Amino acid sequence: AVYNMGTMTVIFFLGNIGINLGFKLDKMLLFALVVAITAGLTSAATARFQDRLGHKRTIMVFLVFWVVATVGMAGSQHFGAPDWAFWIISGAIGLALGGVGTASRAMVGAFTPAHRSAEFFGVWGMVNRLSAVLGIGVFSLITSLMQPKEFGQVVGLLAVGGFFAVGFVLMARIDQGAGLLAAREAEAEKGIKDEPA
Repeated sequence: AVYNMGTMTVIFFLGNIGINLGFKLDKMLLFALVVAITAGLTSAATARFQDRLGHKRTIMVFLVFWVVATVGMAGSQHFGAPDWAFWIISGAIGLALGGVGTASRAMVGAFTPAHRSAEFFGVWGMVNRLSAVLGIGVFSLITSLMQPKEFGQVVGLLAVGGFFAVGFVLMARIDQGAGLLAAREAEAEKGIKDEPA
């Protein structure tokens, strides 16, 4: 929920953030394209290696990318940055977006007993939507109240980076082994056998 506040805020305000970074329409389209392509490629790659690395570690790696990307956007807006820096930031956003989304869904799936998948994913979807409203609300409040407006967006982006940093700390506290064991034990109680992949 906490890091999803940041993810949904960046997705919702990406166009506005790009405009405030000085992007014209042609550069904005290219910016969005780089984010989308990088996210798609990262999503496919994440699906291949996260089982070996572990869902928790994978999410934590991509949360670091999110912190770097949001702090980089804030720094670029406040201090100014050359064009090449924007393309690195857009690539980092795409990496973080594709990776954290894929790994989060996989982790929820791994922690979900087969006979309770609708319940678990329903709650997960509700929490994601609620966190999106909260994240967007916090960013909007910060950017609208702080003056000058450009400084408000810098502080807002740092707050979004804070969502990812807090999410990283909370994720570090999760016992992935216990979650997997609890799901399998719940299935065993219902007589559901773990079939090999």
